[in-house]
Amino acid sequence: MQQKKENSLKPNMQYTIHMSGHSKWSNIKRKKEAQDKQRAKIFSKLSRAIIVAVKQGGEDPNANLSLRLAIEQAKKWNMPKNTIEHSIQKASGGSGEEIQEGEYEAFGPFGVGFMIVTATDNVNRTVASMRQLLSRHGGSLGESGSVRYLFQKCIEIVTTAMPESNILAYAEAISAFDIEVEPECVTFFTSLEHMSAIMEESDVEILDGPNVIYRPSSSIPLSEKQQESIIDLVAVLEEEEDIQSVFTNAKL
Repeated sequence: MQQKKENSLKPNMQYTIHMSGHSKWSNIKRKKEAQDKQRAKIFSKLSRAIIVAVKQGGEDPNANLSLRLAIEQAKKWNMPKNTIEHSIQKASGGSGEEIQEGEYEAFGPFGVGFMIVTATDNVNRTVASMRQLLSRHGGSLGESGSVRYLFQKCIEIVTTAMPESNILAYAEAISAFDIEVEPECVTFFTSLEHMSAIMEESDVEILDGPNVIYRPSSSIPLSEKQQESIIDLVAVLEEEEDIQSVFTNAKL
């Protein structure tokens, strides 16, 4: 005769069942939705970068360095291969929304300059949104040439730490005009025309980049509270789906 399975709850123990004041499942679901939303937003920005690159230089990454760079960035974010291919086909086939790239100059609080890069299917919407966000944080859009002269458009590559001889060799290979050395990493800066040399060099371990950036010629020192205000404004701008990247000459 089969023995009756013992109840996992021991009869001599007292249990109190009550309703929780909060939903653990709701918290988990909300956190997952936030992560998925961020992932979707990043993928959207990466897709737009690919579309812009194809429109400007064609669908062959071997002949289009901007596209090759956009694809590399997408891979770093683990963007699925079929999503990358779909973005390329979308641009080369001429279907879907027309994505336009833009570069805007702006002033933030405390005399800080901003360069904002966008990729949008509706320029009027994007400009209106930027004006509103900047105004809300004590800033404003600037006229063409009002801020750009404070920055140098170039390529930034961050590698793992390496011996000095290797640093100098890599700098020479990519024609770097400046190098910043830290204990954990090395940052190289080079001109846009040297992108092909960067893409061909595979002997170094790249932590970030190559990225096309606006590097400030000098930085504005700020108090800790002022720095927080600028960091908040940068974060708000980068939250916008139409905004690809934001650069500032604040010393953060």
